[in-house]
Amino acid sequence: MEIQRTYLGMCTRLDEQFSMLMTCLKTEGSFDDTAVFLFSDHGDYTGDHDMVEKTQTTMEDCLTRVPLIVKLPANRDVEPGV
Repeated sequence: MEIQRTYLGMCTRLDEQFSMLMTCLKTEGSFDDTAVFLFSDHGDYTGDHDMVEKTQTTMEDCLTRVPLIVKLPANRDVEPGV
C-alpha cells in the first residue's frame, strides 16, 4: 500500500535524523550535558483496521502508542523505564 510505504519512509527519515543529532551531540562533547525530548503528536492508521485516516472517536493502539524519548543530562538521577 502506497500510504504505508510513505508513512514508514517518513518514520525511517525521522529515525535517521534523530540518530544524526545524537551522534553530533556525542562528537561535540555535549551529549552528557544535554536534555533531549522526542515525542510525537499521534500515530496514523496507514491501512490498519482497513482505515487510512483518523476519526474523532477512535483510540486504537496505532494512534495512542506513540514515541516518547527523554534523555536527561548525565548529572541527573533518573530511573529508566517504559
